[in-house]
Amino acid sequence: MMSCFIRRLFSLILGLSVFVDSLRDNEKTRQRYSIENLPLKSIAAYPLVPDYSEYYYYPSIRHKMAEAMSVNNCSMSGAYLTPEDGGNESNTADFSVKVLSPPKVVVLKWDKNSNHKKNMRIFSQVSNNLCASRNFRDLRKGFYKRAKGCYKVFSEDKKTGIRRKRFNDYGATMHPEHVRCDNIKATSVCESGVSGITVVDNYLREMHSFPFVVFARKVVVSRSGMLALPCGPFGLLSSCEAVNWGLATANAYLPNATACRQPQNGLIDECPLPRHQRVFVLTQYDDTQIGQFMQEALPKLVFHLDFLLANPDIKIHFGFTKQPTVPDFVLPHIYFNFLGLGDRLINGSHYAEEVIIPREGGCQDVGYNAWEVV
Repeated sequence: MMSCFIRRLFSLILGLSVFVDSLRDNEKTRQRYSIENLPLKSIAAYPLVPDYSEYYYYPSIRHKMAEAMSVNNCSMSGAYLTPEDGGNESNTADFSVKVLSPPKVVVLKWDKNSNHKKNMRIFSQVSNNLCASRNFRDLRKGFYKRAKGCYKVFSEDKKTGIRRKRFNDYGATMHPEHVRCDNIKATSVCESGVSGITVVDNYLREMHSFPFVVFARKVVVSRSGMLALPCGPFGLLSSCEAVNWGLATANAYLPNATACRQPQNGLIDECPLPRHQRVFVLTQYDDTQIGQFMQEALPKLVFHLDFLLANPDIKIHFGFTKQPTVPDFVLPHIYFNFLGLGDRLINGSHYAEEVIIPREGGCQDVGYNAWEVV
């Protein structure tokens, strides 16, 4: 009798302990998933589904900007508009875009019809063990494409030829038509390269479209480098994690975009962010990693260097972070200091009266910014 009573008492105590622990776990879960404890990515309204262009190397600035503007209700003027739209200038548009042609001497030297370029050859060689590696075998099968969100924007019915646009309802790592998504080309380059030194095909040396800059006024520059306005988020979508992290982070700052636009009432300022007059946005995903800094950030920094040096009042937003700010030791200050820009860096989230955004760096693709490089 006593042993039976003890067993029942022990079971009761154990049950109460489990119940109490479950209440504690539920409270922890509630706290964990409350808005104040969520990362910005989770607060952002989903889905943010861009209407991607079928061209990674966009044929016109209109293609490029239409893609960026597909996730908001904003307006744009400048080179985005055609004469049929009634002109290309508007004082009321949220954004303006301007194409920046490189100097004529540079264009003549590197244009596809240039004799200088035709007479130059680039060589490559692939190590013998690359094509045989497990990772490359997976890439050939398309595993890499599925993992990174690569897909053809349009599917085509083989019988009728009708093209239908696909719908990607999650934030992919890369632009779906990114050159790195083409595993057929990657396979051919690998197979030809292992036989020895080979000449790089001309199609891999194309320069594509000229650089551009986007202008905006009275916006929040989020810590991802993308913008928040009352009309929605804005970003350029050929950088790494542009949708998954870049736009999602900017989207979480939409309430701040409205609050910061309100006039300051005496000592009361509803804007919780630091204010600046003019900001040049260099930030994009993983830009503090040295490889991506060299490929994606440094070309556009040098391309706009004369402008930045001539306008010392402009702050330079650099340093993607999932935290509020980037520690100083993470930033490649040596390059900015060498260029005389080290004291103008800011990161984290800020409000700016005027923002200048250069063409983004293609995700680990220096060819996307070829004109900035040469």
